[in-house]
Amino acid sequence: MGGIGSGGAREGAGRKTVDGEPRTKISVTLPTWLLNLIRDEAARRKVSTSQLITEFLTKGLER
Repeated sequence: MGGIGSGGAREGAGRKTVDGEPRTKISVTLPTWLLNLIRDEAARRKVSTSQLITEFLTKGLER
């Protein structure tokens, strides 16, 4: 009963989609000052840090 490999995908499990797009968690290393700057800007705009970083990356790649 149970154990490694015995589970299956459950409907509704995992990260929720935002704007119909699935999300994946990543890990990055940033200077502390930069993360603080991003968090402060996200708070000022009243959006999540993740949303703001997504916006920055998308706009930067579209250039």
